[in-house]
Amino acid sequence: MKRLTFASLMLLSVSVGAFDISLKKSPGAAEDAAAKRFEPDPAVARLYVFRDNAFLGRSGKSNLVIGNKIAATTGANEFAVIALPAGAYELTCVASQSGNALASLAHNRTKAPLPLTVEAGKVYAIQQVFRGARGFELHPVELDAARPLITKGKLVEDVRWK
Repeated sequence: MKRLTFASLMLLSVSVGAFDISLKKSPGAAEDAAAKRFEPDPAVARLYVFRDNAFLGRSGKSNLVIGNKIAATTGANEFAVIALPAGAYELTCVASQSGNALASLAHNRTKAPLPLTVEAGKVYAIQQVFRGARGFELHPVELDAARPLITKGKLVEDVRWK
């Protein structure tokens, strides 16, 4: 009886946990539209990190890491906007370790980070590109070139950099 009760409680807690995850509030149309105006903020730099809808890597998620902290997780055709204080940063991109065997194998933690120095009041764009067995790479992109790719995507709720 105790085993059955324990198993039932475990199943219930997993179900409730999955239910809570599905209730996360995604950015609405207003937030998405505001982000796609690419307006600078005089107090901070705005960093757009985006992935296009390329075939390779489409099913996997990627984590943008700033310093040693995950700043955002994006999937295909998604972007994140991160407010950064002026300064110098090191960015890396690794496959999300979400249980996907391909994603786990295709990480690039051993690659040199991308150095980025930002100024308050400016807008920057970085593209995450999946390179098969080499994992994800980060490429700085001029905002004018990045704008059409970003506007096709959707804003993610997963920005965690503070």
